[in-house]
Amino acid sequence: IPRIAAIAHGWAVEFFLAYYDVTSHGASHVCDVMAKTLERVQEIADRAGREMPKHLIIQSDNTTAQAKNSLVVPFLAH
Repeated sequence: IPRIAAIAHGWAVEFFLAYYDVTSHGASHVCDVMAKTLERVQEIADRAGREMPKHLIIQSDNTTAQAKNSLVVPFLAH
């Protein structure tokens, strides 16, 4: 089972599992994990009456095929 974690420093640590036969684990999964993590940070900020962070720094140890490609870069630009 592929596992991926996303750390939003000072906000949350999110863990995701992807079953090979059900979920894609390539670039679209990386985008999904980032989106869900940012949604979680927004929920925490709203609940705490805090502002959503204005700066985002992405660090990835995944391969080029997963995290630095023609799907992820436009997602981040958006």
